[in-house]
Amino acid sequence: MGNMRINEKIRFVSVIAFYISDYGYGHAARSVAIIRALCKRKKSAIKVIVCHSYALEFVARSLNNQIHSGQVVLRRVRNDPGYIMKPFSLEPDKERLKSTYLEFVGRFPQSVREEIRFLRENPIDLVIGDIPPVPFMAASEAGVLSLGISNFTWHTAYEHMLEERRLLEESYQRMDYFFALAGNNERRWGKKGNLSFGFFARGSQADEVKRIRAAVGASSGIRIVFFGLGMNMATKDLAALNIWRSPNCVFLVSSNLDIEGENIFHIPDDYTESQNYIAASDLVITKPGWGIVSEAVSFRKALILIVRNEMQEDRNTVAFLRRVGPVREVSWDEIKEYQLTEDILRSMQQSYNIREDSATILAQIVRAIDSLLQG
Repeated sequence: MGNMRINEKIRFVSVIAFYISDYGYGHAARSVAIIRALCKRKKSAIKVIVCHSYALEFVARSLNNQIHSGQVVLRRVRNDPGYIMKPFSLEPDKERLKSTYLEFVGRFPQSVREEIRFLRENPIDLVIGDIPPVPFMAASEAGVLSLGISNFTWHTAYEHMLEERRLLEESYQRMDYFFALAGNNERRWGKKGNLSFGFFARGSQADEVKRIRAAVGASSGIRIVFFGLGMNMATKDLAALNIWRSPNCVFLVSSNLDIEGENIFHIPDDYTESQNYIAASDLVITKPGWGIVSEAVSFRKALILIVRNEMQEDRNTVAFLRRVGPVREVSWDEIKEYQLTEDILRSMQQSYNIREDSATILAQIVRAIDSLLQG
């Protein structure tokens, strides 16, 4: 699909090539939120070409209406390696990452050439990347305006994992603009400018949230706990965790977690709008990845974070969260014996010190993108 051309029946004023990193679902979910907001804009017709591979089926389901209206086109592209995790662990596998990264570097020149050809053969007005490096290099060579949106770059994410990251640095230096998201600790990327934005998420549906709470038996004496490790986390021995025996708690878990119990409810495998389950919860337990964290913060849910020692992105996110809301940190070893007591739950009832809501932040991002498109 790399040589695809756009056959436009509608006259679109602006065409965006939106590249999404191929690690997990967090990048895809927040990109979906931005694309939905862009497609609702009233000023002029817009087309978004989503360039991605890992979670492309999820993106297709999430943007089904926009695809049918002709506003969104999907293009399968392998963008970047992301993290490589150790088996049955939340920690990265540095040796396997080094090998995978070397393969990525070897393919890099060809990947850039393919994207230059795509950008030159199609009427692309703006390249947006969250946050693969190839499209920024290609956009610079093709003379197309580019924008990075993320809470990190792979250049900084790999800081303590890879010794040689010059190619990544050179790619991100080609970004024309950079929108830094909450919790970032990045340099001021963006040759022409940069802006900062807070946490945002896909919106929840009130009726669906009410249905979920009723389905799990929510009542004044029951706490609903969302336990999320991410859809690409392979873990074992979860049934042995003491947390499932926390009194007066029910747990919402992703479909990939092999754990059963009377107080454990799995999110259906084909359920796209998982943010509704977070909105239905009283407390969220997760690793500090931006995807689930942003949804928890957007819906003002208390957070228990399973910290990972070797993830720079996590450390930056946790440092930010300590300043703004009800957050506790535990290690993976601690979570094995952890139990939610009434004292812990009561201690996490304070409010977030954040003024702007998710919808406001998304509107700000869309206005900023509009200003770039208008020149």
